[in-house]
Amino acid sequence: MVADWKKVLEKLKMDKVIEQKEKEKVTDEKLVPGRIIEIILSEEDGLILKGKYDTRRKYVVIISNDNDRYLYATFLINSESNELTTELSDLQYPLLQKDYPHFLKYKSTLDCSQLFPIDRTRLKSDGKDKGLLSESDFVDALKLIKNSETIEPKIKKKYNLI
Repeated sequence: MVADWKKVLEKLKMDKVIEQKEKEKVTDEKLVPGRIIEIILSEEDGLILKGKYDTRRKYVVIISNDNDRYLYATFLINSESNELTTELSDLQYPLLQKDYPHFLKYKSTLDCSQLFPIDRTRLKSDGKDKGLLSESDFVDALKLIKNSETIEPKIKKKYNLI
């Protein structure tokens, strides 16, 4: 009798894991501005790595895409701000943990100073969907990005940010 309950519990756990993986699956329909994606990034992506790491699991937010919908303009969510110049610190948009409790452990910031292009295939194959930014956070962050002097105008134009 106990063995039967163990099997039932094990099946329920497996069903929950499968359900979570399905929920986190990134599809074309989910590749929209404001979507938060968990993905592994490296120095090849433009990430500055500290310590002995070759890669880091990061949360990125899709802000826009190129006209072909192949490359997506993403920006990093950081949980700690390093020593930043005033210009860079002004481009850190605060994200409160209470607004995103399903994945943020701390008050974090959306770094609106640097764009990380990631292609659609990689977002779909390697990314995990973590939901959407709130509309107000998205609108306010987009204003920062559009006014940022750290992103070249030709890059902003490529991603329809001007």
